[in-house]
Amino acid sequence: MPAKQGRTTLATVAASAGVSVATVSKVVNGRADVGAATRALVESVLQEHAYVGRRHQPGNGSATASVEVIFAGELNSYSIELVQGLLDTAAELGVALGVSGRAREPRRSGLDRFSAWVRELAAAGRRAVIAVTDDLTAADVRALARAHLPLVVIDPLDAPHVELTSVGSTNFAGGLTATQHLLSLGHRRIAYLGGPATA
Repeated sequence: MPAKQGRTTLATVAASAGVSVATVSKVVNGRADVGAATRALVESVLQEHAYVGRRHQPGNGSATASVEVIFAGELNSYSIELVQGLLDTAAELGVALGVSGRAREPRRSGLDRFSAWVRELAAAGRRAVIAVTDDLTAADVRALARAHLPLVVIDPLDAPHVELTSVGSTNFAGGLTATQHLLSLGHRRIAYLGGPATA
């Protein structure tokens, strides 16, 4: 059974798989000296337990804090403006940024590709995640929490029903103000040209 709380340890995985901690460590670190069947078993148990590994700590081979920024869908002018702002702020704070993207597609629930991605982030020493206009699920948020990776969402399209820190554009208020301005100028035929309906 997967651990419900806290970080899953190599010892937990080893006990569940019926192998030694050393064998689990070899699989986690990509060593070649593990049999194919044993490797498949250990990888299955790692996935089952949502194992995320140990993050690099400052002074432990990772002197600079690093943050992952994930974009959903194709980059556009909005994305580029955000990247520029994030790069400027990161430079001021001495933080390294990693940028990744993923296509918008129907998401599977449970332990899926996203959980594997979270394990990779933790192993790479990321300290936090910023998700931009992403349709994160509650399972995604839990996977990040298990990895002790703080999350901030920028302009969430459909936030899951969990406690989430987010920063949103005032699109509605801006549209309302622009329309009121046009009405005050006497315009009565006003059109709205929008982007994706989900936004």
